[in-house]
Amino acid sequence: MNNFIGKRLLISMLGACLLSSLSIASEGSPLSSWNKGYAKSSIISVVKQVTDTTSKFYVSKQERIAVFDLDGTLIPEQPMYSKLYFALLEINSSSRLSSQWRKDALVTSGISAAEPQKSREYILKHDKELMFTVHNGLMKDNYQKDVLNWFDKSLNPQSHRQFKSSAYKPMKQLIRYLEKNGFKVYIVTGTDTDFVRPIVQQLVGVSPTHVIGTQFGKNLIQDNGNLAITYKNDSMFYNIQDNKVLNIDSIIGIRPIIAFGNSDDDMSMLRWTDESKGLHLSGLIHHTDAKREWAYDRKGKVGKLDKALEYGKTHHWTIVDMKKDWKTIY
Repeated sequence: MNNFIGKRLLISMLGACLLSSLSIASEGSPLSSWNKGYAKSSIISVVKQVTDTTSKFYVSKQERIAVFDLDGTLIPEQPMYSKLYFALLEINSSSRLSSQWRKDALVTSGISAAEPQKSREYILKHDKELMFTVHNGLMKDNYQKDVLNWFDKSLNPQSHRQFKSSAYKPMKQLIRYLEKNGFKVYIVTGTDTDFVRPIVQQLVGVSPTHVIGTQFGKNLIQDNGNLAITYKNDSMFYNIQDNKVLNIDSIIGIRPIIAFGNSDDDMSMLRWTDESKGLHLSGLIHHTDAKREWAYDRKGKVGKLDKALEYGKTHHWTIVDMKKDWKTIY
C-alpha cells in the first residue's frame, strides 16, 4: 500500500469514527436546547421507561399519548392571545363586519397599541363577542384562508417577532422527541380548532387532525349547488378547564401519559394525566424570563398561573422554569 492510499484510508476511517461518535452523542443527548436539571431528566426518564419493553412501565405505541396546550405553552400568549390579534385586525379591516366595534376606541387602540393596558383589559373582557363577530355567517374555508394570510404576515406588537416563527424551540424539540419515541401528540387549546388547524403544521409540526380546541356553532348550507360549512353566532363550546378533559376523553379516548400546560385553565387536564395509572408526567411552563420573553404567574391578566402552580408543587409535577431550564426561547 503506497503512502497516498494509506493516508486516504486513515482519513476515511477517522471521518467515519467522528461521524459515529457525533451520532452517538446526538442520540445520547436528547432535548439539546434544555439545560440539565430536574425538568429535562424527568421527561427523558419517563419516555425511556414507557418505551422500554423490559420496563414494568412499558406502554404500547397505540397508548402513548401526549397533550399540549398552545398559547403560553408552545407559543407566547402576551400581551394577548394570538387569536385576539387576528380578530381585531379582521374587525378593523373587513367591510363585511359590523361597524360597531370599529367605532370603539378601545378596540382600535388594541391595534395601534395607543393604550395597550386599558385596551387589553377591555378586549379580554369582550373576547367572546369579538369572536362571534368575526365568525358569524362566514364560510369555514374562507375563514381559514384569512387565518393563513394573517399568519404569514403578522407580528407580535411587543416582541416584533412574526407569529409564524414564535414557537418555543425547546417545546418543538420535545414534541419531535416524543414523536420519535412513538407518542401521538395532540394540541388541546382554548383557541378555536379552525384557527389552529391551518397553521399548526408550520408552527409546531403537529398534524391538523390532532388539534382539539374551542368549537363554534356551524351550519351546513348549499352554496352554488355545493355543500359548505358556515359559522353561526349563537353557540360555542369553550375548550378550557374541565372541558379539556371531556374533549380528550371524547376524541382521544385514552388518558395521556404526558401533558403540558401553563395556566390554571390547564389544571384539570394536568390532574387528569397525573391521576392516571402507571407512569405519567404533568408539566407546567412557568414564565420566569422577563429578559428573553415575559415573566408572569399569579397576577397575570393573560395565562394566570396560581392554583395550578401550588397544586403542581405539592403533587410533584414537572415545573419548567423558562429562565433556568431553557438554553434558548426561540
